[in-house]
Amino acid sequence: MPTRACGDIPFSGLHAVTELDSVPIVEPTITGDLLELYYTTQPGGQYAIGYARRASPTSAFTVMGTVPFEPANNLPPDASVTADGNLLVYRAEQAGDRHLYYVTRDSGVWSSPRLVPGLDAIDANSLEISGDGLDLYLEAGQLSAARRATRNDAFELNRVPLGADLRYPTVTADGLELFYNDGSGGTLAIKRTTRASELVGFSPGPQVFAGLDPDLTGDGQTLVFAKPNGSGLMMAERVCPEI
Repeated sequence: MPTRACGDIPFSGLHAVTELDSVPIVEPTITGDLLELYYTTQPGGQYAIGYARRASPTSAFTVMGTVPFEPANNLPPDASVTADGNLLVYRAEQAGDRHLYYVTRDSGVWSSPRLVPGLDAIDANSLEISGDGLDLYLEAGQLSAARRATRNDAFELNRVPLGADLRYPTVTADGLELFYNDGSGGTLAIKRTTRASELVGFSPGPQVFAGLDPDLTGDGQTLVFAKPNGSGLMMAERVCPEI
């Protein structure tokens, strides 16, 4: 995946994904090729990870279901997928304990769930895995980040907080641009903020969209988020130059 500099380039072309208008969707996350969408659903009243697939970025999502590897439970999973679609990180509650889990996919087959290495004892309200699978952003009142050198390594948590009330974070590959929901006056406002370097935290930013649970593609060029009413999906695009 080429590195892109999105800087202050705004999103445009905001539109609803009409074939999903009646689908209850929260906590969406999408692959870099825009062909696979994962989201939180509630079959039978319990939370599960749903998915929708399509053949091309311009065709409709037609294949839908729930993932086979994680039984429904009482905790919203807030799943997050890498750009290549082969790594999915999520929250789950097992035997009363909350942990972060991950699954990998090889030749179309998902692995069994495993605890996220290095973060076994961490719980989070919301999370985001970077497009390359090497950075994990965690929100538990304060936003923090964990990093690893390769996908085979354990994460190391950076204990320096990145900011408060930065919920459902999604961050560009350079770590400098953040979209999020905050906790003031409800969480229906998607806000945007930037920072000068990864050595400092984020300050609160202005609202850019009305919606929930934003998610950026790994190249920073597509943003998806849930509608405020909890049904359907919104999508916005921008073009960022390669560097």
